Amino acid sequence: MRIWHIDPNTLELLGTGVADPDPECPGQYLIPAFAVASEPPPPEPGHARRWALGSWVHVPDHRGETWWRSRGEPVVIGHLGDPAEAGLTPNEPPAPPPTLEDRRSALIAAVNAKADSLLALGAPVAFGDRTLHVRLDDGSRSDLSAMGATAIAVAAGVASWPESYALGWITIENVRVPMPTLTDGLALAASAGDWYARIVQRRRSLKDELAAAPDEVALSEIDIDEGWPAEQATP
Repeated sequence: MRIWHIDPNTLELLGTGVADPDPECPGQYLIPAFAVASEPPPPEPGHARRWALGSWVHVPDHRGETWWRSRGEPVVIGHLGDPAEAGLTPNEPPAPPPTLEDRRSALIAAVNAKADSLLALGAPVAFGDRTLHVRLDDGSRSDLSAMGATAIAVAAGVASWPESYALGWITIENVRVPMPTLTDGLALAASAGDWYARIVQRRRSLKDELAAAPDEVALSEIDIDEGWPAEQATP
């Protein structure tokens, strides 16, 4: 006799099988636990067949699908049944409009990114008909400060201008910019320091403006792309 197996937890149809004859009761069959002799109805798309209260029923089957709560949190369905009954929706709800603080934070992050990108490019320095760039990371700025201190000591007559500096400052492009005199060294250090300071000060000014903006209109009037140092070398 043909039988149908059901899942002991979900009671859904698992598959079919054959019951063995009952050796003690001729004409009867041994139906194992979690199996029934009642034929299930044909399958329906998006549903599972479940044994409930002595008969087969179709129940919605959205297992493995992603539904959403009203607040926007995704939920992977793991149970039979209609997720809508639990307040879920199959369509991702639209994101709530950004708040004033969301917009402010996004603009501040954009300002930081702009400053970081300019600092990564380095400070421009004219070299013949080319524009080279001096690194502005922490270590390079310390080296520039050390060169400036050496130049001041040379100007005071307590040291001589080192040949290591006279050979030239090595740029991002791996090209030496010669500094034969302390004046050349001071000029390069001052130019790079000014470039760095202008970027840092513009970042701070913009962030202060954004932090002080009282509403969306005031935020929208702040142009975060203006006021940065021009990306060209000054001979």
